[in-house]
Amino acid sequence: MTLRSTGLLSRNDSSIVTTDTNQVVGMAQYAGYGRAYLYPIEFIRDTVAKRVLEKKGSVPAGWLGVFGDSLAQVPDTERGAIGIEGKRGVIVREFPPNSPAFTSGVLPNDVIIGIDGFDVAGSTDLSAALSSLAAGHKARLRVVRNRQNLDISVELGAKAYTPPVIDLGDVMGQKGSLLTHREEVEARLTELASQYRSYTARKDLPPRERNEALRELEIEIRQLQDTLRELNQQGVDRGGLKADNNENTSDNSFKTGFVLRELTPQLAGYFGAKAGMLVVTVEKESPAERGGLRTGDVIVGINDKETSTLVQLREALSAQKGDISLKIVRAKAPMVITIPN
Repeated sequence: MTLRSTGLLSRNDSSIVTTDTNQVVGMAQYAGYGRAYLYPIEFIRDTVAKRVLEKKGSVPAGWLGVFGDSLAQVPDTERGAIGIEGKRGVIVREFPPNSPAFTSGVLPNDVIIGIDGFDVAGSTDLSAALSSLAAGHKARLRVVRNRQNLDISVELGAKAYTPPVIDLGDVMGQKGSLLTHREEVEARLTELASQYRSYTARKDLPPRERNEALRELEIEIRQLQDTLRELNQQGVDRGGLKADNNENTSDNSFKTGFVLRELTPQLAGYFGAKAGMLVVTVEKESPAERGGLRTGDVIVGINDKETSTLVQLREALSAQKGDISLKIVRAKAPMVITIPN
């Protein structure tokens, strides 16, 4: 859940979030790009809740300061070249100067396989472990270096924090930077979708290792999709403006209340469609929402006709009288919904 309401007051990373009436509703975790996520109090992990409640204030999550990749996503040739066996763990690529990892003696090409007794199968496990540990905590890293297991003691730091922007009244003034960020997110999505298709097609990997790699990719893809939804809600499309119900406002928007983008072959494969148009926005209380259309659906046809481009769909809709029967793919499963017109 993203903090967007001025009624939710949060001043620091990993701080308690209260309402205007001082009711504790959860904890804020900084998510980057001026955003913070609200973790409802009933879902907070015990280790996180303990560090916050014991201090009765902000206790930032632990920061190790490494950039790396899950071994399951590293090609066999690269692993062999640097003498790495197995596919579980996180290979360290680089780290900022004076980061906790740097000062504790972690080296590039070290493989992190555990922290404080918890196994690390990939980057998701490492991130989850660090989010449950406080800045200042002295952690024990288990790494593999030159085929030998080593234990490294490291005092976790706190990541540099910029308070989230809660007042979004000046979105239009930020249009340029937000649009640039959107383009970066879309480019990364395309890259990840290509990797996903590649791993799906690989038969040389054991099922467990392939599934681990796919799981890592799916998590990052979902996170990027959430970011795109946030940008859509802030009114940032490729033209930098929010589409409204006027059909002529944008080539991608439709008067029934949804905005589309054509899929690349890579993204189409990820969503389980051969081709089609991805729904990136569904306006509240619009005919599209009432008909059950959701962000993330892929439109592949209207009535008995297949449609794979915006032009085809717009032509079909212009000749349509009465309710609209859309063929869509949702969660890789085909289905049909009806939108009142």
